[in-house]
Amino acid sequence: MTLQAWSLVLVTTLLWGLVPLFDKLALTRAADSPLAGVAVRLATAALIGLPLLFAASGGTGAFRRIPPTAWGWFAASGLASLVIAQIAWYALLKDAQVSKTFPFMFAAAPVVTLLLGVLVLHEPLTLRQVIGGVLVVLGGALLL
Repeated sequence: MTLQAWSLVLVTTLLWGLVPLFDKLALTRAADSPLAGVAVRLATAALIGLPLLFAASGGTGAFRRIPPTAWGWFAASGLASLVIAQIAWYALLKDAQVSKTFPFMFAAAPVVTLLLGVLVLHEPLTLRQVIGGVLVVLGGALLL
C-alpha cells in the first residue's frame, strides 16, 4: 500500500475508534429512543456532506453519474449500516460498556464480511484467512 493509503487507514481507524465514545457520551445524556440519536446523526451528516459533495463536484453531477443499480446498493448499505445497525448499536450501548462491546463487534464484523464475500461474491477462501478470522474473533472475545 502507498503512504497515502496507510494514512487513510490510520485516520479512518482513529475516527472509528473515537465514534463509539461520542455515541456513549450522547446516549448517557439522552433518555429518548435510540432512533432519535440516529436521526440526529443522519441529519448532521447530510447537512455537512451534501454541501461538500456539491462543492467538490460542481453541482449534482456526482449524483447523475451513479447508475441506478449502484443507487440501490448504496441505499441498502445506508439502510443496513446507518439505520438498522445504528439503532441496534444505540439500544445496546445505552446499557453496555463501550470498551467491551465495540471491540468485539469490530473484530467480528470483518469475519462476517469475509464469509459473505466467499458465499455471495464467490471470492476465494484461504487457510490464512480462516486462521486470521478465528484469531480476530478470539481476540475480540477476550476483550468482553
